[in-house]
Amino acid sequence: MLSIPDFSFLQILNNCPKLQHLDLSYCLKVQEPPQTNVLLHLTDTLQKLSLCGVYMTDSDLLVQAVVRLTRIREIRLCGVPALDDTSLEKVQSY
Repeated sequence: MLSIPDFSFLQILNNCPKLQHLDLSYCLKVQEPPQTNVLLHLTDTLQKLSLCGVYMTDSDLLVQAVVRLTRIREIRLCGVPALDDTSLEKVQSY
């Protein structure tokens, strides 16, 4: 299993300003605070994002992260406990 330290993950995001597709499905690094805050650093160039199976429970953080992605065309959130009716409505309103 590949393990990427938090700092390295942020460096990857910061040094890939044209990143368009990112699959973090089942990534253990983004499941619990403070590591979930890395989602707030996702580049707004992302068009596809998958967080399937990421067991994060902070729906406010999920909404904050997703609404920043102005170019997003496809997002996969199956199995994410933070996604509920309320958070889905908030995301859709943006």
